[in-house]
Amino acid sequence: MINHASTISNFVHMQEALATGKELLSLVNNTENDGEIETNGYVELDALSDSQHDDTTSIRDGASLRAESAGAYRIERALSEGASSLSAQRPRAPHADTRAHAWLLLAQLCLRLGRVSAAAGCVSEATALTPFSHLVLHTRGLVHAASSEWDEARQCFQNALAIHPTHLDSMVQLGAAYYQLGWLGLAEHWLRGAAALAPRRADTWRRLALVLRAAAEPLAAADAAAAALALMPHEPALPPPL
Repeated sequence: MINHASTISNFVHMQEALATGKELLSLVNNTENDGEIETNGYVELDALSDSQHDDTTSIRDGASLRAESAGAYRIERALSEGASSLSAQRPRAPHADTRAHAWLLLAQLCLRLGRVSAAAGCVSEATALTPFSHLVLHTRGLVHAASSEWDEARQCFQNALAIHPTHLDSMVQLGAAYYQLGWLGLAEHWLRGAAALAPRRADTWRRLALVLRAAAEPLAAADAAAAALALMPHEPALPPPL
């Protein structure tokens, strides 16, 4: 029997990938006439197997939150000083932002197709163009997450937020990384922060419901699930495990 829901879902994913590819091609075509496109961007298309990880039930307390905030402040200062130094030392490549964005779009397309190794190569190309971009750091975090390298992913999302403290996708993904690491208190902290910034984003509430359920807070989990269901009534109130 044909699984129509799965067929529709796969079709939607293919359409999203196609749209991403079209945007990438448009960006590349717009820059071809203004300069030579990088020719060393060949990347291996063999997908990496997702590494396994052990779940842990440790929960960070308020002291961990304060320590993380202090660490983020130090990272932000270091990145800011490094960016200023880099800008002073060498001129920016023509259309660097546009080309980096194209590489990041290609990286996201590769991730959707399960080509994690190829995505990592694309992120490397974007890094060479805009090394202090929060979008580069965020996408690198997605690559690590796709390989279940949760601590590395956490560091990337933290660094992205040190540059752009209200980057919503990085906040949500940082919460997801903390969940995978078993640090449920920090996962809740970042997901609640994301929900406060964008209260109509259903997937944030769904992820928060999953975290709260794992933290043995059934009433709070039910409230978060209800908020997600109100925003997206045709989607499950709880997502699959993050």
